[in-house]
Amino acid sequence: MTVSSSGGGGGGGGGSAGKSISVGLAVVGLNDEILLGPINVTVDETNEWGLTALGALDASGISYNASKWSYGYLVDYIDGLANSGLSGWMYVVNDQVPGEGADKRNIKKNDKIIFYFSTSMEQAPPKWDELKKQVSEGGGSGISTKLPDPVNDTVLNNAVRKAGEAGMVALEADSTETMLALSSIQLDKILDKGKPLAATVQGVQFVFSIDTLIVPELIVDNTAQLQIQARKLSSKDAESIVLPLTAELILAGDVYELNVLAVSKDGKEKNIRKLPDCKVLLPVPGDLQEVAAVGKIMACRYNESSQVWEEAGGTYDITSGTVSFGVEHFSKYALFETISPPEAPAKKTFEDIASHWAREEIELMATMEYLAGVGNNEFAPENTVTRAEFVTIIARMAGLTANPGGAACFYDVPVDAWYCGTLGAAVTAGLVYGVDENSFAPHEPVTREQIATMMVRLMAKDGPDITISAADTARLLAGFSDGASVSSWACAPVALMAKEKVMTGRENGQFVPLGHTTRAEAAVALCRMAQKTLLLEQ
Repeated sequence: MTVSSSGGGGGGGGGSAGKSISVGLAVVGLNDEILLGPINVTVDETNEWGLTALGALDASGISYNASKWSYGYLVDYIDGLANSGLSGWMYVVNDQVPGEGADKRNIKKNDKIIFYFSTSMEQAPPKWDELKKQVSEGGGSGISTKLPDPVNDTVLNNAVRKAGEAGMVALEADSTETMLALSSIQLDKILDKGKPLAATVQGVQFVFSIDTLIVPELIVDNTAQLQIQARKLSSKDAESIVLPLTAELILAGDVYELNVLAVSKDGKEKNIRKLPDCKVLLPVPGDLQEVAAVGKIMACRYNESSQVWEEAGGTYDITSGTVSFGVEHFSKYALFETISPPEAPAKKTFEDIASHWAREEIELMATMEYLAGVGNNEFAPENTVTRAEFVTIIARMAGLTANPGGAACFYDVPVDAWYCGTLGAAVTAGLVYGVDENSFAPHEPVTREQIATMMVRLMAKDGPDITISAADTARLLAGFSDGASVSSWACAPVALMAKEKVMTGRENGQFVPLGHTTRAEAAVALCRMAQKTLLLEQ
C-alpha cells in the first residue's frame, strides 16, 4: 500500500473524531542523519493505521511506503531512502525493539518511537535521549529541514554544455537511488539553456519540456527543489494490483510508482499531479523487445480510485529499448504485453450431413476434433457406433494421452490396433471397463446404458459432483416403460442422463438400455454432455 501523507509534523493523521494521543517520533537515515525529529506528533485512532507505531509515522507527514507481507506491513521507504538487500528500515519504541510489525505495535501517550535505517544485523538502534542531545547541541529546532543533496553541479554543467548536441539536458540518478533532485538554481540553469530536461531514475526516463518546468508549483519563490521519483514495487505489491487483469494482458517488467514533487525551503513536499507536455519512457525487458517491435507492448496507468489499469498507449523505440508515452498525472505505471485471443477453429463439415437432423452437433464436435469422419469427407451418421469408437471419443474429450499398456489385460485388443492407445488410457483413467476381466469386445456395438455410464464417469472426472440418490434414480427410471430392464450397474448413470436431458427415451416411452446407437445419436448425446458439464461448472 502506497501512502501519501498530507499532514505535517505534530498534525493528526486521521481527523479529530476519535481518541488522540501525543507521542514522540524521530526518523534516522544513513550515517545517523536525523531526517525528522525528535518531535511530538498527535495520532488519532481514526488514522488508517490507528494508534500504532505506523500510525505515528503516518501522522508526521513524512513520505513513506508500507508493503504488505504475510506477517503484516513492512516499512520499506521513508523520505527518499528505500530498503535494499539486507539494509532497511526498522523501529524501536521506548528504546526497545518490538516483536511485531509497526502496523501491529500499539502505542500509548508519551511513547517514544524511532524509525531508523539499519545496514547490518549488528547495528545498534539510536537512543531517544541521545537524539535529543544531538539536536540540542546542534541548535536545531527538533525538526530536520535538511533536503536531499541535489545533482552535483559539475555533472549538471556538463549536461547543460552537451545539451546543444544531445537536444536535451540529460541527467541520470545512481542505480541505487529512487530519486533525482534539482535545486531551484539548477532549474534556472536548465531553463536558461532552453532545452528539455531528461531525467532517468531506476531506468525510467522523464522528459520535461520547458513549458513543463514552469508550472506554478515550481516557479514560486518558496520552492527549493524539484524531486523526480521512480520506485519499483515489490513483487507482492505488484501482484496484488496485477492479478485482476484479463488473460489478454500480461505484465511485461516492473510496476513503477512515479512521482514529481515540488519541495519548499522548509521541507514540505507537494505532489505535482498534472504536468503538461511531459513524457515518460519505460524500459522493455530484453526478452520482450521483439514483441515490442511488432506493437504488442503498451503502457498502462493504474487508477487508484477505480482500481483498474487504464491504457496509456506508447511508442516503442528500438534504439533505446523503451516505450514512450505522454503523461499528465503521476501514479503507478507499467508495461503490458497484449495477447491475442486464439482464433476460432475453422468449422468442419461433411458431405453426407448437409440436411441431417444432427448436422449442427456433428459439426460442433468435429470442429472441436472430438469426432472424425470415415473418409472421403463423409461422416456416415447412420452407422452404428462400436465400443472402441465410443471409448476413443471419450478419451479425446478427456484429453488423455495414449497408453497402450492400459489395455494389455484384454486378449481381444491387439497392440497394433488403431484404438489400443486411447482405450488403454481410458481404462487407466477409470472411464471404461471390459465386458469381463479379460475381454473388451471392441467391435461390438456400444449399448445405450454403456454410453450413459461412460459419459457420467467423464462428467465426474475433475468436475462437479453429479451423484443422484436412490429415490431419484427409482423415480426417473420409472418414467420409462422398460426402466426395470436397465442393468443394476447402469441404473444411476441412466437416471442422471435422463435427469440432465442428455439422453432421452425412444418410442413408446422406452429407454432401450441394450439398444445400439448411431454415430449421429452419439454425437448429439456427447455434445449435450459437454455443454451440460460447462453449465454445471459455472
